[in-house]
Amino acid sequence: MNYLGEELKRIRKENDLVLEIAASRIGISRYHLSFIERGERKGSFPIMVMISETYEVPLDYLSKFINGQAEELPVPLLKEWYSRSKEVADQFMVEVTV
Repeated sequence: MNYLGEELKRIRKENDLVLEIAASRIGISRYHLSFIERGERKGSFPIMVMISETYEVPLDYLSKFINGQAEELPVPLLKEWYSRSKEVADQFMVEVTV
């Protein structure tokens, strides 16, 4: 079963992104993204980071779909989770560099 690919496709569609636009924003070809969504290729870590940032969903949420261990969550909730985790990470980086 291709849990991760199915979830990526669901999130992309809920964000009203066609394959070509999403792939362009991620920085890969539409064919590559299509292969990932269909489970014919695995996304490398850097690509998964770019997908996470492009779709504004937490990377740790997506990683749980690799082994089918997650339940899908509504995209607005994922975007809020992503935003909050990004704020915490940004604040941490400020504190570390000061």
